[in-house]
Amino acid sequence: VLFNMLAQQPRLVLPIGHTDKVSVVKFSPDNKLVLTASADHTAKLWDACTGLLLNSFLGHTSEIMAAEFSPDGRLIVTASADKTCILWEIYSGKILDKLENHSQYVNDVQFNKAGQNILTVSGDNTASVWKITPGFKCKLLFTIDQNEAARTIPLEGDWMLKAKYTPDGNSIITYTEVGSAKIWNASNGKLKFTIGNNTFIKHLACSKDGKWIATDKVDQQDSAETAWSSKPGNLWIWNAATGKLKKQIRFPGGKIFNLNFSADSKKLAAFTNSKAFIFNTQNWSISSTLKVDADYNLPNQIAF
Repeated sequence: VLFNMLAQQPRLVLPIGHTDKVSVVKFSPDNKLVLTASADHTAKLWDACTGLLLNSFLGHTSEIMAAEFSPDGRLIVTASADKTCILWEIYSGKILDKLENHSQYVNDVQFNKAGQNILTVSGDNTASVWKITPGFKCKLLFTIDQNEAARTIPLEGDWMLKAKYTPDGNSIITYTEVGSAKIWNASNGKLKFTIGNNTFIKHLACSKDGKWIATDKVDQQDSAETAWSSKPGNLWIWNAATGKLKKQIRFPGGKIFNLNFSADSKKLAAFTNSKAFIFNTQNWSISSTLKVDADYNLPNQIAF
């Protein structure tokens, strides 16, 4: 009887996980911590070995779309649909600064290699670079803006801007799915060169050694349907220092869905609608082909 009475006692259960879809999962630089972020407006820090919740980061008013550890693992930065980014101290959960200059959602955020600057990317089709001051306040250095004549990013329609630091941290690459890619000086925001004029670049990858940029190419007259499998894959390799075209590779397989270099930069993987092609970056020949049996549920990422 006592057992039954106790079994009926109400208990308070406190959820420790997210209450909506998880949009980000990242390991810390030392692989000891895991950072998650969610549509529930929060980010959380976990012990990678025990799964213990270490901290919750509360401050956004809408979905968190991106989150990153700083290279030294002391800070995190989150980007949200509330049009802001927040810089946090990792263990205290203290808000160090709120980055506010975008007019639309912020869909991506990155630290540079040195961990001294932050790149924010927004649905307003601008990318901004911020400097972290000694007091952990963020100073806006410059914005790459399509509306400035000196910094034009060609856009057609409401296509989301993508931006990333090159592996050496000296340049920023911006591109959309309906135009060319542009490489900018990461220190002052000046345009260095453009690659892929008059083309649609949907996917782009930088080799880790900083030598190469790989892009796909979809002709402007090709629809998504005709580019699906009826035409050969079209892969372009560019010199990352000069923007000059090194090689154009056409191979059977159809539309490219993802590109990724290996950590040693010796191989490049191109994932199509049915196969993954592995290229040797010494001579750009196909070294192996992986068959993907996924029917209609195709993977959209490939990694080494």
